[in-house]
Amino acid sequence: MAAPSLTVRASSWGGLFDCAYKWEGEHLLGMRKPSGMRAHLGTSIHASTAAFDKRPAAGRIAALGR
Repeated sequence: MAAPSLTVRASSWGGLFDCAYKWEGEHLLGMRKPSGMRAHLGTSIHASTAAFDKRPAAGRIAALGR
């Protein structure tokens, strides 16, 4: 039976040498830290602007500041 393969991003290697236990938890065991307030705000802003950009303009010009 072949061993399972694992793909690791090269940018994560620095974290492996900083704290191997943390790296193992995040990259091998799938344990993630909860997102912070700023991450949630940024995700919300990106989602709202994406929804705005996808809606049909129907010949209208968007009014800013209303």
